[in-house]
Amino acid sequence: MGLAATGSHATSPGRPGALAYVGLDHSIYSDRLVAGQVMTKRLTPGVGDHPRWPQDGTELAYATGARNIVVMKPDGTAKKTVSVGRSWQPNWMPVTGKPSQVGFVKVINGKGDIYAVPSAGGVAKRLTTDGATTCGNSQPAWSADGTYFAYVQRTKQAAGCGSHRLVVITRATGVKRVVQTVIWPDDGVTPLGVGDGRIDFTADSAQIWFSLSGNTDCVETSGVYAVATGRVSVISEFVCEGELGIPLEEAPAPGGGVVTTNCDPYGSKCWITTPRWTKTVPDDAGPLWSAFDMQPLH
Repeated sequence: MGLAATGSHATSPGRPGALAYVGLDHSIYSDRLVAGQVMTKRLTPGVGDHPRWPQDGTELAYATGARNIVVMKPDGTAKKTVSVGRSWQPNWMPVTGKPSQVGFVKVINGKGDIYAVPSAGGVAKRLTTDGATTCGNSQPAWSADGTYFAYVQRTKQAAGCGSHRLVVITRATGVKRVVQTVIWPDDGVTPLGVGDGRIDFTADSAQIWFSLSGNTDCVETSGVYAVATGRVSVISEFVCEGELGIPLEEAPAPGGGVVTTNCDPYGSKCWITTPRWTKTVPDDAGPLWSAFDMQPLH
């Protein structure tokens, strides 16, 4: 399928390239700024999920409806399957001096652990084993400098599966840090739990953004973990329902800035804002914005 212009307008330029996301038909699309217009291209003919770009932006990984991990070129060509069955939530693992690696979740006996496989295909290596002894690991992410590895883990309790927690590992030493709860800054008292949503490192590898649960005022609230100090804070400046819009998702963009998605609670439109453009669509015709990623350009 060729490129099609939308009614979007360009904003300030920056390093981010194309935005990959999942549409309402569950195909993967990309939006790219071309001569001041946002151009949209369908990249997959069928069900896809969790598109993710590597640090060099030269490939795109995603999970299929059959729970396979596929790697393709940015234009949707040269698709290759690198993991078959029970595999999802791909993300890219920086490996110095070696071929690029795709990390992903492999579910065995109902519990996920993190694996990695060369992007050209090959034998997958298991990176975590504690998912099998708890209630599973998910949402793997790596810092751009390769120093840190993070994921969400669901805890195991006597009565069954419990809450989620953020696990952060220093790769060189294996030192593990855990975030279980965050205090809501508006009252300084209310505890918020770690959610099971996406994890994103900022481009400078200094922060981890992760989802929070337990706040009924906002549809989506993010926690921020400062890797150097271990300090945890909450992003609370995003508007909540009943104000300017409903925040569905936010994530740091390559090179700085933020990608946000919102819907108008009183109307019938949604929009996504990147460091380079804003796109508006009817709320019954837009993408499933929670599954998106911004391409780094170098």
